[in-house]
Amino acid sequence: MDLDVRKYKFIKELLRVESDDVMDKLERVLGQERDYAEELSPEHKAELDRRLKAYENNPQDFLNWEEVKKDW
Repeated sequence: MDLDVRKYKFIKELLRVESDDVMDKLERVLGQERDYAEELSPEHKAELDRRLKAYENNPQDFLNWEEVKKDW
């Protein structure tokens, strides 16, 4: 089914919702979708690339999650 058709059918169903609880849940899901859709800033991407390269060059300098948990 075409995405536009699915959206239209969803909107029609949405207009029938009479429960605040259901609306709260739908709003949370849509908010999560919007949050995931946001792109990384160039600065954040550069920092992640820098950290990945540091790990690739010296993996022995990093701890795995099991090692971190032991110390905390």
